[in-house]
Formats: sequence, structure tokens, C-alpha cells
Amino acid sequence: MDRVKGADVISTENWGDFTAPAETWIPGIAKYRAYPVNQALIDRTENPDVFVIHMLPSSHNCDHSAGKELMSALDAPTAEFISHGLEVTDDVFEANSSVIFREAENRQHTIKAVMAALL
Repeated sequence: MDRVKGADVISTENWGDFTAPAETWIPGIAKYRAYPVNQALIDRTENPDVFVIHMLPSSHNCDHSAGKELMSALDAPTAEFISHGLEVTDDVFEANSSVIFREAENRQHTIKAVMAALL
């Protein structure tokens, strides 16, 4: 049985901490490597309206300083794997970016409301 068949939403989050050294990401990559959110996963839902959400920040590509540092700390096969994106591939992230950024904005307003209530 395919657990994603018929799913309306697929969610993912970071496999590591952007403020931590690149080497600390390696256990997360090893643990979750079999579970990237990619187009093959999207296709398995058989839902043309499925969308992806992500809590941000995303490492959907390695075009940032943390990604470049991480790439230099990995062996060649693992670096090749993550060159397409860690938790979510670049193509899937870009196709869902409007939903992903809207989710992040909504979370921002929720946090502000909680802070206002507490203060």
C-alpha cells in the first residue's frame, strides 16, 4: 500500500540546522536520505492538486553558504545526491514556493499574536 496515494499535502522540514557546522548534518542525511520530497513522490499521490509545504529555511539547493560548506564535507556519492536538494528537490520547492512562503508568513503572524498576548 502506498501511503501517499491520494494525499492532498506533503510536508517536510530541514534535515539539519543551518547554524550548526556542516558535519552535524551528516547523520540526518544518512537517516532521512530515503525520504526526499521529489517529483516521484508527488506523482505517487496521483493527485493533480497536491501541494508541498516546508517550515523553512529550506536546503532545496546548495546555492548558499551552508550548502556549499556541506557539499565540501561530504563524500562524492552523497554530495551528488544532495546536489538536487536535501529534504525537498529544487524543482518541487520552486513549483510550490507560493504555498511554502504563504505558510511561513502565516506562522509569522501567529507568533506575533502569541507574543502580543503574552506581553
